Amino acid sequence: MKQAEAITIFSEKIRFYLKKTAIRQKYLASLLHVTPSAVCQMIQGRIMMSQNQLQLVCRTLALSEEETLELQTLLAKIRVGEINVLSPFNRYMKKRRIEEKLSIPGLSRRSGISVVRLRSFEEDLNVEFTCADAEKLSSIYNCTPEFLLKKLPVSVKREHEYEYPVAKGCAGIEAADSYTDYYDLKKIPLLDLNSMKQYVANADLVSFGQVSCNEEMNYCTERQVVAVKVKSEIMDFPVPGNFTLFVSDKKKFSDVSKLFLGMDTDNNFHILQKFEDRDGFYTCKVSTAPELFSRKLLWTVGIYEMKFEPKILV
Repeated sequence: MKQAEAITIFSEKIRFYLKKTAIRQKYLASLLHVTPSAVCQMIQGRIMMSQNQLQLVCRTLALSEEETLELQTLLAKIRVGEINVLSPFNRYMKKRRIEEKLSIPGLSRRSGISVVRLRSFEEDLNVEFTCADAEKLSSIYNCTPEFLLKKLPVSVKREHEYEYPVAKGCAGIEAADSYTDYYDLKKIPLLDLNSMKQYVANADLVSFGQVSCNEEMNYCTERQVVAVKVKSEIMDFPVPGNFTLFVSDKKKFSDVSKLFLGMDTDNNFHILQKFEDRDGFYTCKVSTAPELFSRKLLWTVGIYEMKFEPKILV
């Protein structure tokens, strides 16, 4: 059992419990004192949360002591590299075999399934259990193939999907910023700032980024964004380093940052700010108060998020 597989199971369990709630990603972010993007990456298993963070999540989701202990144990074993963790499906398959008073070789002779494969049903946290396997075992265990398939962990990809019961009043909603599904990390264009000099107003930014970029990066979002690398001096930031701006031409003003990246007619770039009760854009600098921006802008794109990597001075 590989550690990556165990991490996948852990994240899928969190996702499964979140499906029973209407808790939003932003709320979890504020609870854990991290960004919404970090919460999404925790749920995707890209970042491992601490035990304290997990305890807060379990309390917020009102999990039982047994469910909480299972997650805490799994997280602890992942962190120390001890990945011999059994899923409820593994335990169930072993229990049914023992109830039938069969050894694994004996079950293999009756079912026609190899010993190695049968052992994986009891020991592999991310087991591949197919409809064909279920049909062979259902006659021995006196149940339907669908019954066995429904015992699979939520993280296992099945040949045929079966409906799981949904908590009353939740209508299958999964926690997210806008009551939609969490999204996997996906590749987005990563551009140098100078590449944006070729961008023209009203052009589709994502299409432009896909054509203009030389590299991509992972980003956890449902939004259509492009990443732009910006040196700290461009933003009048006193610490040497590089910013990565996640920008979009489809940004609504009501979204979080109210910051914009813009280029003037002299091809100079600016970080600008918008205020709800004021007209026009304002300068956004560390050293001075915001002032009304007077230059003519060729285009602006909204900034959803920014990340900073300081430069290490030797």
